Amino acid sequence: MTASQLNRQKEIESFAEAVLGGFRYDRVPVDVSLIARTENIILVPIRNSEPLFGRIEYHKNTKRFFLFHHDTGGSIIGEWQVRFSIAHELGHYYIPEHRHALMQGHAHSSVPGFICDVNLEREADIFASTLLIPAAALEGVIGRNKLSFGEIESLAHRCNTSTVAAEVRASRASEETAITVLSKSGVLFAAASDEARALGFGWIERIPDGSATAAIHAGKAADARITSSRQWFPNTNHNINGWEEVCALGSSGLALTLLLFDDIEDED
Repeated sequence: MTASQLNRQKEIESFAEAVLGGFRYDRVPVDVSLIARTENIILVPIRNSEPLFGRIEYHKNTKRFFLFHHDTGGSIIGEWQVRFSIAHELGHYYIPEHRHALMQGHAHSSVPGFICDVNLEREADIFASTLLIPAAALEGVIGRNKLSFGEIESLAHRCNTSTVAAEVRASRASEETAITVLSKSGVLFAAASDEARALGFGWIERIPDGSATAAIHAGKAADARITSSRQWFPNTNHNINGWEEVCALGSSGLALTLLLFDDIEDED
């Protein structure tokens, strides 16, 4: 991942933080529907049988934005998925370049959840995870020797969002050398802390053989285990001890991995 891409991700986070600041949100869960209504965006529930998660459109005749989302009363997807989808569509509304495209008549059905490789969708996902998890909610989670699956699951529960969104947000904000990896047949998305990116651990090319994540994808049980930066980042100059935790995300074939590495002064 290039420096410009990393800077762009920080810019996207700043857009979401500005929205939270404007609404004076520091408690969770964040009411994303209220944010939409305050912006005079028309929320339109759709039937769960319809093949889309969310969509936002600008109608020139009424000069209004319409945000289509699944009904939280349905049984196909959960409330946290609906909330993330609304937050994702708000990303398209608040990110200036996205909003400009919408007002020019461009619209498409979104695929939120960090699984889509379209750049606009990735940016809206980063916006959504930041909007749903204010900085105040990260207190006690992202300090030194704090980050773990247990803390992330607790964060997701408190913020009423997905474990993936919580781990991406916590990893990027962490004071540790932390990396989150979402994978299926290959790496779909990776998020790293400033400390990790400074060491060149910003992107993972492949899931290494012998890792717990590879075992999960092979249909095997996999406990948390010791790892090393050289195993995951063979092209860097560092070989730092670390820890790998991984879980399968239901029957989706997706795996969520958390990597934590020792401080650089502990390098072999």
